[in-house]
Amino acid sequence: MDETFYAQDLENMIIKDKEYFRKKKKIFLSIFIPLLFFIVILSIILYFTLRHIGGKIICKYETTKDNENVHLISKTNDINFRLIIDDSSYSGNNYHSFEKAGIHTVIFHFKNKLESLDGFFEGITNLIEIDFSELETENIRSLISTFSYCKNLKKVNIDKQIPNLEDISYMFFGCESLITPYLNFDTSKVKRMDYMFYNCHEIIYLDLSNFNLENLHNGRNMFTSCFKLKEIKFKDNIKTNNLEEMTGIFSHCESLDHINTKIFNIKNVKNLNYIFENCNSLKEIDLSHFETQNIEEAVGTFKNCKNLESLDVSNFDISKIKKITQIFYGCTNLKTLNIPPMNTNELFYTKEAFYDCQSLTSLDLSFLNFGSVISAKKMFYNCINLENLIMPNKMTSLVRTDNMFENCYKLNSINLGFLENTSDLVVAEGMFKNCEKLTEILFPNIDTNNLDNTNEMFSGCLNIKSINLEGLKARNITSISKMFSNCKNLEYLNIFNACTKNADKIDSIFEGIEKNINIVLNTTITSNELIKQIPNITSES
Repeated sequence: MDETFYAQDLENMIIKDKEYFRKKKKIFLSIFIPLLFFIVILSIILYFTLRHIGGKIICKYETTKDNENVHLISKTNDINFRLIIDDSSYSGNNYHSFEKAGIHTVIFHFKNKLESLDGFFEGITNLIEIDFSELETENIRSLISTFSYCKNLKKVNIDKQIPNLEDISYMFFGCESLITPYLNFDTSKVKRMDYMFYNCHEIIYLDLSNFNLENLHNGRNMFTSCFKLKEIKFKDNIKTNNLEEMTGIFSHCESLDHINTKIFNIKNVKNLNYIFENCNSLKEIDLSHFETQNIEEAVGTFKNCKNLESLDVSNFDISKIKKITQIFYGCTNLKTLNIPPMNTNELFYTKEAFYDCQSLTSLDLSFLNFGSVISAKKMFYNCINLENLIMPNKMTSLVRTDNMFENCYKLNSINLGFLENTSDLVVAEGMFKNCEKLTEILFPNIDTNNLDNTNEMFSGCLNIKSINLEGLKARNITSISKMFSNCKNLEYLNIFNACTKNADKIDSIFEGIEKNINIVLNTTITSNELIKQIPNITSES
């Protein structure tokens, strides 16, 4: 009986153990299988997520023929990505052959977060649209030349914060077809925007109201040759406190009729070269906020601002300025120019400064110091309505005065005292050419061995009656062709101290003079060829 009980009890225990392990196994499987499934699914998700952790850029390319082989990005680029082209997946490549002509969608899935897209699409002429809104941008520091020379790119959407961005120079350089760039990204750390929109011919309106320019250092040629650009919207109450370079920033923006200059803090800028060049729709420019104490050059600053009628630079400090070459060149409608007394001791070049300022009638420069000026070539060329001109007292360092007053048709008189002791003068060719209303010229004391070219110096001075060059002691003049041609009313000429003995360019000196004149010369230093060209003239030596 005991044995029977033991066997039965043992059997019951075995049954219970089996039942226990079966329950345990069931519990284990009920937990393990879902967990395993979850791990597999998570792994798959992580795999697909992590392999495209850099996000994506959505592009559109246009082909014009079947089986066209198109470079998708710059040939030299090696960023790791995977492509979806017209809904089909491809391994990353720099080019693709499209079977059918038309517009194609290309999606770049980046396997890593990007630090730079420098030159990524540079020179890709088939690219017509691009969208950055799904790109992971927190690591990106540079977008230099990202789209430069994408000549057919029309639309850009960058609706994404790029918090560590520092350089976007040349970003859209040469994007000739760009019409609607939507640029909503953070520029608070950006230092360089030079050449950013250079040659973007088709842009009419630019909304940069999201741009923070406080750390901008370089804005050189930023909008140059945006011919159709009419308006740029900048962020209110923002200042370019760190700006150092802005050469040509708005040059050739021919349609731009207003510029908010108040945003520009230029206290660290050293030159204003060409910043408004060819802005020929601008009627006014507010310069009241410009701090110019460190400016060294103002070359072509307002060149060809053809609609500009008045300009006030009364707050300018140009004590360090060395060049104002072409500063008002081609300002054909400029009537009023407010120039206060300034310290210009460092000024060396005034070449073509007022070239073709056709509407200027009066100009007083007497309070300026031009003592260091070397070149005044064509300084007042074609100032056709300039009647009254008062020059600075001394320009003793002058080397070139060629065509300085040419075509100043209405200039009644001019005090040449500023030329006294300009012993370095070399070229005076065409200096007073076509000054039709001038009646008298009296040269001050100039003693020079350097002057060699006086070709056409007084040519076309139709009403001049007296030219007295007795103060001009020039010993090496070699070119005097047409020097007095068409001085039809000339009555008195004194060239006693002007040595033309070695002149080799000496043709048509008195061409167009029909009546007798009284000429004073020194035959020992006067070219025989010059003397031969004096018909019926009373000469004294």
